[in-house]
Amino acid sequence: MFGFDCSSSCGKADTPAAGIVKVSSALLEDMRQESQEQARVADEAELRRREAAKAAAREAERQADAEWLSFEHQAEDFELRRRREGEEAARREAEVAAVVAAAARQWQEKEQRRPAGEAEMRKAAVSSFLKDYGFTDVRSAKRNLVRSTYPLHKAAKLGCGALVAMLLQEGADPAQRDSWGQTAAEVAQQYNKGISHAVVLRELQSFSSESESSHETKAVLCSGGFVRTARMAGA
Repeated sequence: MFGFDCSSSCGKADTPAAGIVKVSSALLEDMRQESQEQARVADEAELRRREAAKAAAREAERQADAEWLSFEHQAEDFELRRRREGEEAARREAEVAAVVAAAARQWQEKEQRRPAGEAEMRKAAVSSFLKDYGFTDVRSAKRNLVRSTYPLHKAAKLGCGALVAMLLQEGADPAQRDSWGQTAAEVAQQYNKGISHAVVLRELQSFSSESESSHETKAVLCSGGFVRTARMAGA
């Protein structure tokens, strides 16, 4: 009854609607391509950013390695200088100890032959020792940044019994303690190897025993009103 003939409508391909469809398809294709291009550009930018970050990390690691290597070289140089300075100080101390020991031996050899000059020789040897090690007198301490020591302690450490005896005769105090709280005898015991410091320990013990048990001292009342303790033998 009702018939539909599409020849009157479908047969017309170049209608405005068809043109709109064609334009929309082209626009979508352009948008798709533009989106792909933007994605490609973004991917390339991200890749370059990652590569730059990796390069920066590698450079930072290289610089850190170079700085550490420089620090190690500086530490090695410092340790080498410290060892050399220590060896030089030990050499100088050994030379001074040898000079003092030689003076002490000369004093011992001439002790019996020149009894009248004993005091002068003793004073000369003690004076030389004090000068070489930077002491002002037999009872004065020499201080540095970390500790202080005394002439008797230094002689006890060196293991020179003759020098210890001379210092005691010149008025050194065997009961004096250094900044570590040690007496000269305790220092000698610390550095004693076998019998290396036996003479020093004997001299200190003998002098202490004499000081404690001797009856050769007396109190002398001076005109100024104070009391001076002096040995009868006189030192």
